[in-house]
Amino acid sequence: MNTSTPAFRPPADGILLAMANGYVRTQLLSVAAKLGIADHLAGGPRSADEIARATGTQAMPMRRVLRALASFGVVAEVEPDRFAITPLSQPMRSDAPRSVRNNLIWFGFEDNYLSVAQLEHTLRTGEAAFEHLYGKPYWDWVEASASARPLLRSAWEEFDEIETPEVMSCVDFGAVSTVVDVGSNRGGVMARILRAHPKLRGVLFDIPSALHGAAEVLESYGVADRCEIVPGDAFEVVVPGHDLYMLKRVIHDWDDESACRILSNCRRAMAPQGRVLVIERTAPERVEAAPGAEVTLLIDTLLLAKHPGARQRTEREFRELFHAAGLELADVATSPTRVAVLEGRQLATSA
Repeated sequence: MNTSTPAFRPPADGILLAMANGYVRTQLLSVAAKLGIADHLAGGPRSADEIARATGTQAMPMRRVLRALASFGVVAEVEPDRFAITPLSQPMRSDAPRSVRNNLIWFGFEDNYLSVAQLEHTLRTGEAAFEHLYGKPYWDWVEASASARPLLRSAWEEFDEIETPEVMSCVDFGAVSTVVDVGSNRGGVMARILRAHPKLRGVLFDIPSALHGAAEVLESYGVADRCEIVPGDAFEVVVPGHDLYMLKRVIHDWDDESACRILSNCRRAMAPQGRVLVIERTAPERVEAAPGAEVTLLIDTLLLAKHPGARQRTEREFRELFHAAGLELADVATSPTRVAVLEGRQLATSA
């Protein structure tokens, strides 16, 4: 007979109601990140009045926001009306080694929560809620938005800072001479790879607006002399003749037909013994309640609301997509951050 006391778990109705308030939590985190509250607390505990003065906000609303943040551990109320940073809020600091500040701001950006608020429209029509709301495809809107474009790219660069060292541990660069980063943004991933592998050469390949600032990033890492910057469109043609073609967080933004087109262009471009690396979160074949699955499938729901056909794919779906593009899924490695590195090689029958 088991006589141990079971761990306390709230009733199901309480858990569901707490989940339903998730959009409030998102906005609390986003505004805290935007105002730099963790930065202001880095030097020690401060009162709500002090934080309000430092952020140009009102003291009473700030006190309520800080107390709400304290209720789920993002700050600590160490004595009445005095708040301190916690381990959970350290990554909200702008100078943290694994900062997620820009991601928190981005998740609270209106295009995300307004699109998800119209999720029923997607379910009933199959159309992206984002296009229903904004009247244009998401990436067209991003390119035209002076505020969304730099924020989204800064958020990607935070992911790169966190994930690239672990991704590199999954990839053997020893037999590689050149790497092409397809959809490279400003080149943070490539810069880190080239710095770690002094004999390697690289190519950044993306649309011209995405490459703005890439030269400065490469220069800051001391690798500009080993990396070429090539503007282009992966839907048309990819710069040819290289050993390794890397696509990090690219394929999940596109439907199967578009994703297959990108991968096919990479296959046609690569050297005879070349490889394609797709770096993405993979969805589980069968879902069980777990934090890793939850993060992946919440992102999948956001993609559902914003991009027609975009999604997080299972390993089986990636295998089918690779095959349609003339590639064999040769290997799958998963990093500690649960990001998978999927390696494709040319099928013997592909032209």
